[in-house]
Amino acid sequence: MFRFVPFLAALLALPAPALACGGFFCNAQIEPVVQTAERVLFRVNDDETITSIVEIQFEGEVTEFAWVVPIPHVIDTDDISTEPAGLFDDLDRLTAPRFVAQEALGESADAMAIGYASGCGMGGCFPWEYNDFEGDWSFPEPEGVEVVGQAVVGPYAAEIITAEDGLNLNWWLFNNGYRVPNEATDLIQHYVDMDMAFLGLKLNPDVPAGPIDAISFTFDGDTPMLPIVLTSIAAVQDMEIVTYVLADERYAPDNYGDARVYDEQVTLNEDGTNDYEDLLPGWIDEAGGRAWATEFAMPTDRIASGADVSAKLLGEGAHLTRFRTIISPDEMTMDPCWAPAPGLPEVSNVHYVNSVPVEVAGTLGFLLLVLMRRRFV
Repeated sequence: MFRFVPFLAALLALPAPALACGGFFCNAQIEPVVQTAERVLFRVNDDETITSIVEIQFEGEVTEFAWVVPIPHVIDTDDISTEPAGLFDDLDRLTAPRFVAQEALGESADAMAIGYASGCGMGGCFPWEYNDFEGDWSFPEPEGVEVVGQAVVGPYAAEIITAEDGLNLNWWLFNNGYRVPNEATDLIQHYVDMDMAFLGLKLNPDVPAGPIDAISFTFDGDTPMLPIVLTSIAAVQDMEIVTYVLADERYAPDNYGDARVYDEQVTLNEDGTNDYEDLLPGWIDEAGGRAWATEFAMPTDRIASGADVSAKLLGEGAHLTRFRTIISPDEMTMDPCWAPAPGLPEVSNVHYVNSVPVEVAGTLGFLLLVLMRRRFV
């Protein structure tokens, strides 16, 4: 049986938006804004369901927020909940790569990788051309679109929507305050043809300013999958996606490549900077362009979160794996999914790399420029 987890649709025209994950059909009509990054966590449950937790960041008037998510089937509103707004920041502190000079090998790698908690959204944007219509204007009321459930969940007003035709769904969304361009119709039809339902979210008018709770959905399924095909309409080049899988065992990319991280190629400067971010896109391209780097894979009982935000969540699974990719619109032609990989090794987020003093790095850079100049003169 086909299993699916939610796709985060399209972001449009928010005043001064700040996005880490999510897709918005928005009722603001200012200028299109593209999504540049996203963070999502899949929890594989023991009852053959999957919970998708999605970070949402938004700045602007709450009346200008509207979000539509394709979901695998009609769900009960009890399957929708929220998680604290700081969850993904906490997970980043625990799992994001850290680079330590080789000279620090005397310090326990496990001690540094586990328990580090000091210090410190899937989808795309649909640009569209706004026409300043005079008076009230809308498409004809479409057929075959039905709201089959409504509820208030935390700061959100939720609607569960079914549709028989992608174009009619576009019309319905337009009439109900969402903005979807015509070029999205075929891709939306793709998910309609898969008999998927849709979840619409809007913020309640009395939501206070500040971080917004993450949204959580639970569906029937056993395979985490991130439908990103629709994202290609207006995603930025080299968009970052961070995905976590919390389950009883280690997971790995299934239909995408597994990009290798070459610690020996990373250089750590004395000032603490490194070139990991510059090297990562090349490693992903080396793995075929559509690939994920496994940046962390550890049993949860070895992760000392030190924060209530993530501690409860981590107690709901035996293993946490963090995946990261850099992907461009022309590569978003296949929805990535993940599968159990219990035979693969653990992955620490602490990497021991060669260190280069700042003054030496500067000298090497200068010499390289001189050699290049002499070569091409």
